[in-house]
Amino acid sequence: MGSTSAGAGTPDQRTPEQRRADVIDAALALFAEGSFDEVTAEQIAARANVSRRTFFYYFPSKADVLFSVHADALAALRRLVAEQPAGLSEIEAVEGAWAAFTDAPTSTGEPGRARAEQLLRAAAGSVILRGRQHDLHTAYEEAVASGLADRRGLTAPDDEARLAAALAQAIVSRATRRW
Repeated sequence: MGSTSAGAGTPDQRTPEQRRADVIDAALALFAEGSFDEVTAEQIAARANVSRRTFFYYFPSKADVLFSVHADALAALRRLVAEQPAGLSEIEAVEGAWAAFTDAPTSTGEPGRARAEQLLRAAAGSVILRGRQHDLHTAYEEAVASGLADRRGLTAPDDEARLAAALAQAIVSRATRRW
């Protein structure tokens, strides 16, 4: 698990980012031990050594712990797509960007691929989480389409960029399920 505070009555020296990462770590650990539906926000807060109120400051629900998308992550994926070499096809550019993106550490310090595997395992048993997973997929698809547009000097994704992004996201989705 991530950083913890010193103890009861001691000021929490963690940064907001560390506390947030600790909540994510705690949730993933608890979801691995039991099902998503059985784990409560209170249990996650206790494991992360934060108050229930702090938990809800960072995440409106326990599903948001798993599927919260930072605007920074979407911007990073968009930038990685846009920066791929001009000689690559759009699908190759998306492949290169996703490879770099999933190798990069998440807010919890683990590689993005490991986080994706944890999310898939947690979502497998919950209809709610599968819906949230779809929302996440859509957000990444939009980031990829925007990156492809940036790569071609467009102000917004055109049909070609959207189609390439949708195809690439379908491939990424299939690949992550096979992990």
